[in-house]
Amino acid sequence: MERLYSVDPHTTKALVPIIAGIYPYPEPKVMEARPGILPEKALPHLLRRFGYRTAFFQTANNYEDRQELVANLGYEVFRGLYHMPQEGFAYVNYFGREEMMMLKPSLEWVDGIKNDPFFLTYLTLSTHHEYGYPPWFPVRNFGLLDERQNRYLNAVMYTDYFIKQLFSEFKKRNLINRTIFIIVGDHGEAFGEHGLEGHNYSLWEEGLRVPGLIYAPGLFKESGKIDGFRSVLDIVPTVCDLLGLKIKEGSFLGRSLLSPADDSREFFFTGWSKSRVIAYRKGRFKYVFPSWSAKIEIYDNLSDENDEHNIYDLRTDLAVEAEACRSKVRAWFNSVAFQYRQWDKASQSEHKSFRAEDFNWKLEAIFNNLIKIYGYGFFPERTEPRTSVYVRLGIRCEGRIKRPLQLRAILLNEETGIKASIFLSPRVPLESLQPGQFSSAEGIINIPENWPEGLSRLYIGILDEKKEQFLRPQGSGFKTGEDGTVYIGDLDVVYPAEVIK
Repeated sequence: MERLYSVDPHTTKALVPIIAGIYPYPEPKVMEARPGILPEKALPHLLRRFGYRTAFFQTANNYEDRQELVANLGYEVFRGLYHMPQEGFAYVNYFGREEMMMLKPSLEWVDGIKNDPFFLTYLTLSTHHEYGYPPWFPVRNFGLLDERQNRYLNAVMYTDYFIKQLFSEFKKRNLINRTIFIIVGDHGEAFGEHGLEGHNYSLWEEGLRVPGLIYAPGLFKESGKIDGFRSVLDIVPTVCDLLGLKIKEGSFLGRSLLSPADDSREFFFTGWSKSRVIAYRKGRFKYVFPSWSAKIEIYDNLSDENDEHNIYDLRTDLAVEAEACRSKVRAWFNSVAFQYRQWDKASQSEHKSFRAEDFNWKLEAIFNNLIKIYGYGFFPERTEPRTSVYVRLGIRCEGRIKRPLQLRAILLNEETGIKASIFLSPRVPLESLQPGQFSSAEGIINIPENWPEGLSRLYIGILDEKKEQFLRPQGSGFKTGEDGTVYIGDLDVVYPAEVIK
């Protein structure tokens, strides 16, 4: 893909169009991570209906509620920085470590699902600021005066190295000819070309234009190019096209990359926040509306590939049209934001009621007359390291919640004192619940590789964020830990050779 474009040059936002084929919420707030807000039509949702297993791997920490966003996109498994062995892998920036730490755990996941079809996503990290790579990696001097750009290109080379190792492992497993690889950038990077550094607010070519490649030797015997202006919104319909899946109702926002280019196509772009910059493209012309300048910028991207020549003063016809384009992109922004607010409202309405759910395990624990946990479940009860355990709670609002509270699950191995703690995501914000209303919360505990063998205890609790203390439960028929958490059962951790299949 020679002219492929992101719709928002910010990673969390860019993941939504790439995986779900829809525009992200066009403001910095990560509304996309609110439990249940996204329609269940992203690629993982669609493919799971056809028996596909799904997993998402990244070497970054859980920045901007990434695990919750990944769950909303429909993935069964999430592995982040703290869910994989880290020893021997270098930090590449302030978010996390080098890509190679994903290779072995992800291949173990592939091997573990046997012959099931799978949808596996890797989010690489090295090319993010500060553009790092492990100390052993052989670097090149690209002759650039800006050392950051030199580091950036070496980080790209390291990502290429990781992809090469991945291909090699897929070849060993005879998976190359049975796999469709889609390699795509989430955003570009600015090095001062239009007075900006980084990516969040760069809606010029250096921030929006991204690499894109489809490698499927089992389907395409010869190399080729996909021409025309294309969008990351096109990836979802392309995957469906390649797999022969047909849409019965509705339509995609994007169009298959295998279809002919549309020279009159419209694109909308937001620079992470409309208060900073928005942009619009119609065919070959791009209109940029930065908030820090009264001057509109217009570029012809067929003759000016790097947005070097603003033709606003040279093309009266385009200048006249520019204000209409600005109005159009603002209307688009408002409609997308409104859609997310509607989804959020519907999600909250769907996941709170005045009727309790039926849980296998009952509980009667009331915390500070604010929240009652009345039921719970976790699965499986017997597992092994590097796997996940799903935890779900039934909650009832007892009083108006006016302070920040967190529902948490804690796994404790009493012999060693090792703990693993996770945030359980409420299906609706706790503050939105009225006394007497029921809802639920859920989360996934990823068992670390070095977790001790044998029984570990599972606790749940409600943390007062300001006081950094767990609320003390009232009730009977349950045991509590020293910190006020409630014991709900044992998890049996065994090593692979002992797992009963």
